Amino acid sequence: MILLLGFGLDLYLPSEPIVMRDLGLNVSQVQLTLSIFMYCFGLGQLIVGPLVDRFGMQIPLKTSLIVFVLGCVLMYLSSDYKILLFARSLQAFGACGAMVVSLTLVRLKFSGDEVTKMITYLKGISCLAPIIAPSLGVYLALKWGWRADFMFLAIFGGFALILSYFLQYPAIDNLAPIKRENTLKEYINIVNNRRFMVYSLSAGLVQMTMFGFFSISPLIYIETLKLTEVQFALLFSINAIAFVTIAFGCGGYIAKIGVDRSLQYSAVLFLTGGVLLLILKAILGLTIITIVIPCFISSAGAAFGLGSSNTGALMPFKQNAGKAAALLGCIEFILGGYLGSWVVYEYIGSAHPIAICFIIAGLTLLIIQYLQFTFVAREKK
Repeated sequence: MILLLGFGLDLYLPSEPIVMRDLGLNVSQVQLTLSIFMYCFGLGQLIVGPLVDRFGMQIPLKTSLIVFVLGCVLMYLSSDYKILLFARSLQAFGACGAMVVSLTLVRLKFSGDEVTKMITYLKGISCLAPIIAPSLGVYLALKWGWRADFMFLAIFGGFALILSYFLQYPAIDNLAPIKRENTLKEYINIVNNRRFMVYSLSAGLVQMTMFGFFSISPLIYIETLKLTEVQFALLFSINAIAFVTIAFGCGGYIAKIGVDRSLQYSAVLFLTGGVLLLILKAILGLTIITIVIPCFISSAGAAFGLGSSNTGALMPFKQNAGKAAALLGCIEFILGGYLGSWVVYEYIGSAHPIAICFIIAGLTLLIIQYLQFTFVAREKK
């Protein structure tokens, strides 16, 4: 289920140049198909969260998977750009349900350090998609055209839908009818929780670096460095391997050192990756080495930061776990999508925008951690 987001984004990435040529689109138009997926993925969670708290996990999950499959089929059939955007929106609204249910399930079944460990593992599983999806997407697109990517996603979503009928769903206590005023009040209460906002903003910054790299990497590797789609897919997978290795290899360690220390490590790794990218660019110019090594380091930073920031945001909420997970996802993906899109719009054949993105994320995470430490220290006095 958790792989729907990764496959929805990454299977399509290597096919961007093919889509541009086939439909006569420019870079900004293709980028919008990625951005609108992120925005709708974020906003859709605000709808799914209350539904999970009201009906439990089973009905929202199955409905979301049906919407995802419909969006994929519409993408396969479409040749009109506006319909393409609408179909991507349906895909995102469908995929977000699986994410909310997954995070809610972890929050309900685990507690303490186990939550950190399981969410880190969950995020690691989600990044198996960037290892597999680009190469698979290239193969499908070159053999049967870019629409084959979305037929595969429809089949994948259908398989997930069948699987959802065999899952065991833990009960959610105190299910209550959905009332607009109550839902809004509960969302406001969640936002007013300082711990939630600190870690949600941190999650958005981590997501910004990931989406920024996802968006700009085809432009750098394929358009500027003139690599083939297959070469791009292989290089893109290297960064995903870094994320998965840290998430699974250090999941227990991340849980042991705690949320705040993990975010500090994340900030340092982002700063290191961003500064190193600028240095290598100045010395070597724009080469494969210039991009791969710094982005590998920053991917490790994302692995340290994503699971820990999600855990920090969700820990205060077991009663309204669905709404908390939904609002977290909304903030994370809207912020990440908006700032990540900036990287593409600033792209002029240089790696500077993604380097700046890494540096901004690292510095801001350190500032947020400092402010958090200051607030906690004042409360103890």
